[in-house]
Amino acid sequence: MATAQTPPASSTPVPAPAETTASASASTPFQHPGLLNNREEFDFIKAKVAAGEEPWASAFARLEKSPFANLNWTPKPRDIVNVGYFGKPDNGGWDELRDATSAYVHALIWVVTGREEHARKSAEILDAWADQLQTHTGDNALVQAAWAGCDFPLSAEILRSTYPAWGKDKSDKFAAMLKRAFVPLIFDGKPTFNGNWELSMCDALMAIGVFADDRSVYEQGVNLWRKRVPAYLYISSDGALPVAPAAAKFKEEQLIQYWHKPSRFVDGLCQETGRDFPHLQMGLGALISAAEIAYHQGLDLYGEDRERITAAMEFHAKYLLGEPIPEWLFGGKLDLGKGAPAMSTWEMAYNHFHNRLGMELPYTRRFILEKVRLIKDVHPFHQAGADCLTHAELSVTPNTPAK
Repeated sequence: MATAQTPPASSTPVPAPAETTASASASTPFQHPGLLNNREEFDFIKAKVAAGEEPWASAFARLEKSPFANLNWTPKPRDIVNVGYFGKPDNGGWDELRDATSAYVHALIWVVTGREEHARKSAEILDAWADQLQTHTGDNALVQAAWAGCDFPLSAEILRSTYPAWGKDKSDKFAAMLKRAFVPLIFDGKPTFNGNWELSMCDALMAIGVFADDRSVYEQGVNLWRKRVPAYLYISSDGALPVAPAAAKFKEEQLIQYWHKPSRFVDGLCQETGRDFPHLQMGLGALISAAEIAYHQGLDLYGEDRERITAAMEFHAKYLLGEPIPEWLFGGKLDLGKGAPAMSTWEMAYNHFHNRLGMELPYTRRFILEKVRLIKDVHPFHQAGADCLTHAELSVTPNTPAK
């Protein structure tokens, strides 16, 4: 088994985005690139990989070895993506997610190495979908659009900002496709469903809004995030019961049922804790990814719900590490989703709260070192595996060294 390495302190601090305490006005232009990384951060990552420093070098090597990095990758677009509950039927859904992931992997390799063949491959995938996709249908249409809507803009944002050969006509066409095939389905959210659906919609709306320079779409994502996060993660200041989702007129017994009937509510409990941890990690990963986008656009969503997010991270990380589950917590039985990939967005959140702010999150740190950094490949759904490259020790400064 590989041994997790203790992360080194960075000698080159990465500047934090300005104005992280208030939402930007409607007239404020978006920062580009400005989804999960800005230009300075990409330069930082590129320098670390070139120098062979860890953990960046190993994370990049895993990325290059991924099947998603294959230069012979052939996109599989279609006019309509039709997906039912639990992926049955699956008419293009998995192809769409895999293509979105491959486009992002190729864009990352391009921005780190400057190898243009990867930029061309990423652009080929995006252009193929822009030319064809009209909408999503089926019982899972909304969450399918949310998942792919989180991922597709990541590569598009990189290419538009770093690859002049992917010109304005191409980026505009791709933006039009996102607003045609994704936004109408996810704009209103889904307050009565499990929270990972709506949080993925928040993430997608914010990503699409930034890439398409559409502040109304971005702000809708922010508004949904602010309503959903308190209804997804519990803290004791909420009172005896958790916050109900916006527009969901639950009675007390319905709200408890919605939370999968826990025997008690404790700090950090998630609406999907009693369901299963793969879905919980999807929800947590989406809210973190959305907060990171906001951070790069001058809005500190992390800070607005810091207590909830960090409590949830620590609460769930300890059970993912194998700590005994107490009897009072769903009868001592949790579906941890053994065999499912650990979402590497844990790395993104840890970077923010520990490396940027200096908070100690011991269970989260252990989970990253013992599980997340040992992910062997990239997976769809919030790029499990890629964030070890893009956010590991990203903003360590001399004042907040990794220990």
